[in-house]
Amino acid sequence: MDDLTNSLSVALNLTETECTIQTLHEITPATTPETEIQQAPLFLVAKVHTVKSFNRKNFIEKMTKNWNHISRSPVIITERPHGLFLVEFGCDGDRRRVLLQQPWTYLNQAILMDIPNSLDVLNGDSLLKIPLWVQVFNTPFLKRSEELATLVSSSLGHMLELYKPSLRETWGPYFRLRVMFDVAQPLPRGIPIHFSGTNKVVWLELKYENLPDICFFCGRMGHSYNKGCMDYMKACDEAPFPPELRYDIKTISGKVKVSTNALLCPEQSNFVNPPVASFMTTNPASAVCVAPPENMPPFPTYGSQEIGPAQGQTLQAGLFKSGPSTLPPNYSHWNQPDPNTPTLDHHKFPHPTPPPQRTLPSFMPL
Repeated sequence: MDDLTNSLSVALNLTETECTIQTLHEITPATTPETEIQQAPLFLVAKVHTVKSFNRKNFIEKMTKNWNHISRSPVIITERPHGLFLVEFGCDGDRRRVLLQQPWTYLNQAILMDIPNSLDVLNGDSLLKIPLWVQVFNTPFLKRSEELATLVSSSLGHMLELYKPSLRETWGPYFRLRVMFDVAQPLPRGIPIHFSGTNKVVWLELKYENLPDICFFCGRMGHSYNKGCMDYMKACDEAPFPPELRYDIKTISGKVKVSTNALLCPEQSNFVNPPVASFMTTNPASAVCVAPPENMPPFPTYGSQEIGPAQGQTLQAGLFKSGPSTLPPNYSHWNQPDPNTPTLDHHKFPHPTPPPQRTLPSFMPL
């Protein structure tokens, strides 16, 4: 310690006060009274991974609103230097839900987050990775397995979890796994795998769910090819024409599959982040759809749909055409009298008798 102090003093020309190292003795829980023990605050440090400028106040307002929807206690976000944001949670469950529902985006830019270490200074050096769900296509028939998922993830990053129902051939054309990616590396579009049983190499196509904006030339997150991509600018300087883009959003972005198969319910209930959309659980069809009444009369159709309207008739697009009535015989017409209502006999009363006219008396002037 003395050698470190002497070297710093010589290099920085420090004073005696600046060279004196003070030691902070932390209070252990054994020596702290039970009445003074408080729950340690729970934090996350976050950063928007982009070279573009954005409104930090709007970011705090939007993400506070989004994270409050999945939290029991209010979420507090404060701005820190170096483009960082400190997020405080009321309980560990709130912080866990925010971490499990990654990736989060702001203006389609990835939000990197991590649990800060009490021994480190908040400088954002640990914010380098983001979890993404990957869809693996073109797997040979009956070759999906946990061993294959482990082999695929070894070329991508650290595998966080595997969605086991997707290993069935009847589940869909791909299987899913969640991988922690390094944002400094380009996203792979696929990987070649040699299957010893078939004695051939198969190109497994990769697609990513909820993918933030990436550079269509280098495949990295945080910038676009025409703004901030050094590889694209270098390729433009070395070629007479602009180079072709290597990535396409339609081929690299995968849609989240919504499954209603009853056989998957037990496994989905134990899954920490099921792929079933929240709309299917919060808005069932029985609550948003109204069934028609059972005694509804048939909708009348007028004339044949094959015959055009005659002169002077009106054609109503999409509903019916005017013409002779083709109503069923047992259907009561709207302009016909009700048979249960008594009517007047026109033979007994051919013409109604008008009321007698009254004559007013005349007065003579005096």
